[in-house]
Amino acid sequence: LGPGQKNRDFTGYTMYVIAWPKESNAPPIAAARYNSPKFPIKFRMDSRDLMTNYPPAPGTTMNIEARVDKNSDPTIKSPGDVTGFSAAPVVVGANDVKITIDRDR
Repeated sequence: LGPGQKNRDFTGYTMYVIAWPKESNAPPIAAARYNSPKFPIKFRMDSRDLMTNYPPAPGTTMNIEARVDKNSDPTIKSPGDVTGFSAAPVVVGANDVKITIDRDR
């Protein structure tokens, strides 16, 4: 969490970790869901999180976003939601990806 979010209580919120191909305006291909996250949190994405029938090829570079969502609906972006992105795009299969969730809506 960023400095402005460290003292917030996210009980009842849902965190989504979302991945989509870096070189594309395509919709997300995977999303993992975590209810009432406690920070710092370790996350994992695998084939269970796919939103398509086709997993990305090994070596595909992905953008990763984490969104802490107040209303638990990933399609609605509301005041009170907080987001963050990986510092750089990541390759499928990467470990220890860090995201700072520091952008209030």
